[in-house]
Amino acid sequence: MLSLLGHLAVLFGLLMRDNGANEDIIISSLPSRGESRKSKLERLVEQARELVSFDAALGGPGEVAREVVEYLRELI
Repeated sequence: MLSLLGHLAVLFGLLMRDNGANEDIIISSLPSRGESRKSKLERLVEQARELVSFDAALGGPGEVAREVVEYLRELI
């Protein structure tokens, strides 16, 4: 499950990058659990970061995923 959530977080980050409309649609579509926009973004960052850590442990490149994590952090 970790891998799936991490991949989705990275995919969402890629779709949101430099596209305000996608950003609004994706963030508003995430399950809220009563969370704020900031909390949703923090959750995305954490999930993407876990994927980057997992990829690094396996020796994978993960450069794009790292860039997406940084982009998502900037949105918070």
